Amino acid sequence: MICTANIVRSPIAATLLGARLRERGVSAVVTSAGTHDVDLGATEAAATVAAELGCPIDDHRTRVLTSEIVRVDGADLVLAIARPHLRAVVALEPAALSRTFTLKELVRRSRGEVSRHPESNLATWLGRLAAGRDLRQLLGEDPVDDVEDPYGRSLAAHRRSARELDRLVTELVHAAPW
Repeated sequence: MICTANIVRSPIAATLLGARLRERGVSAVVTSAGTHDVDLGATEAAATVAAELGCPIDDHRTRVLTSEIVRVDGADLVLAIARPHLRAVVALEPAALSRTFTLKELVRRSRGEVSRHPESNLATWLGRLAAGRDLRQLLGEDPVDDVEDPYGRSLAAHRRSARELDRLVTELVHAAPW
C-alpha cells in the first residue's frame, strides 16, 4: 500500500487488508510505504481511527518507496492510495504497471469479474483487469480513483477516510482470487 508519507492512509489500509485477508484464511504479507522520505510513526488521528476499526497501528514506522519494494520478483500486487502514488511506483519500476493500481481503480475494475471469470491465479486476474486501462488517465489529475487525504484535518475526516479504506479493502478481499 503506497501513499504520500506513510503516516495515515497506507498504514491503515495495509493493516486493514492484512486483517481482512486473515479473516478469510488467506496468508499474505501486506506492507506499506510512502513516496516521501520521513521517519515518523502513524499520526495520532490515524492510530485512533485504526484502533476503532480493530486494526491498531501504534507500532507503525514509516518506510520510503523504493524500486526493491515493487520489483517484479517482489510484490504480487501494489496498491496506491491515489494516482500520484501509482505514477511514483511505475516511474521506479515500469514493469510493475500491470500489477499496480489505485485501490479504488482495482475495486472498480473488479466489480462483476469474479462471477464472469473465476480465476485461481492472482496474476492472471490482475493482468486481465489491467488490459483495458487507458494510460493517459493515469497521467491526469482526476481524483476519481483517489482516497482523500485527511492529514491535518479533523478526526471526523480521518474516520471518513478509514471507513472508505475499510469498505474498499473488504470489497477487494471478496473479489480477488487469493
